[in-house]
Amino acid sequence: MGNFQAIIANIGRSQETEPLLERIRTGTAAERDTALADLASLASARNDIASWGAAGIGYHLAGDTIRAIQIFEELVKHAPKQAQDTCRLNLATFYSQAEEIALCRHHLLHLAEHGSTAEMREIGREQLDGYDAFLGNTDQDRRLRAVQLRSLRGAIASPRRTADDFVKLAHLLRRSERLDPNERFAREIVEVLERGHAAFPDNVKLLELLVSGYLRHDPEDRLDVALKALEQLAPDSEGLRILADSDDQRTEAFSSRMSRRAEALLQNSLEGELPTRQAALRDLGSLVATFPENPFHRLKYAFGLMMIGRNTEALEQAANLAQRPVATHSFHFNLAQVFWNSGDPRSGREHIRQALHYASNDAERNDVADLVALLESQSP
Repeated sequence: MGNFQAIIANIGRSQETEPLLERIRTGTAAERDTALADLASLASARNDIASWGAAGIGYHLAGDTIRAIQIFEELVKHAPKQAQDTCRLNLATFYSQAEEIALCRHHLLHLAEHGSTAEMREIGREQLDGYDAFLGNTDQDRRLRAVQLRSLRGAIASPRRTADDFVKLAHLLRRSERLDPNERFAREIVEVLERGHAAFPDNVKLLELLVSGYLRHDPEDRLDVALKALEQLAPDSEGLRILADSDDQRTEAFSSRMSRRAEALLQNSLEGELPTRQAALRDLGSLVATFPENPFHRLKYAFGLMMIGRNTEALEQAANLAQRPVATHSFHFNLAQVFWNSGDPRSGREHIRQALHYASNDAERNDVADLVALLESQSP
């Protein structure tokens, strides 16, 4: 993997905003919050590109990259061409830090091909090349990774296998998953680590990685057993300390941020130019691959696939959701639409019945009736 230095271009920095940004960078939590509120108030009052740009950078410096992305997405839509280039460069940077690879690459490629000046087009090309090198996303990287995967898969099947072979394979699969979102990687990572733990039950690193894998993909509910084994083997494990530090409030905050981002990615996949929609949908698929047992991310992904006309894939996601349904009106209401509009009205009707069953008031029951009338009117 190469070196990559993301760029945050100056926009909206002035004698008025720079002290506020510096306070966000170096001040106490209270000073940071006050400065951020001042930037947001300034942006709302002036409602211009410079003020909103400074506010977006402020949110990023304060750790709220999701809010920064939302601001710069709007700036890219509405800024004049030259300012739009600068906003697009910052937006790509924020996407890279949120690990939304497809959208980052999409905007850097757009800048490289359509930037308003030769200098900006060159910056776009350099950033895209640097980002691909950093990710290991060049053609040479992909060929090398394919060779390494074959070699390590063979190594763990050999009688001379080592615990390190399993660890390296798990890491390589995780890197592959980032570039090619596919749930098979999450499954294979867990399978590899289970085999490694069985072969080397006293290896702490393997067990820590297995616990981490179960946090993402645990269809057999094996996490508790793995945690107990890790507590016995290495009570001072770094993995256990991290889990202990992850209190309910932090977990809830993280879940809320991911839900907000999943919703934003869905909205981006439903509007705008097709390349942007496809990139947003790819990053939403990556979120599903990272958290395969979250039904709400998956439902949004299925809905986005349906809306872009990728019906076969939408039905695959819908079938997965139907195997592990959530007992709510909204879940079945939305899943019914995915099935019906993707070519399986029979399953759609079943989930309409479930939506009606879980409806808790007249408004929800009326929504079901309206949906049935709409879907029936669209049927050939």
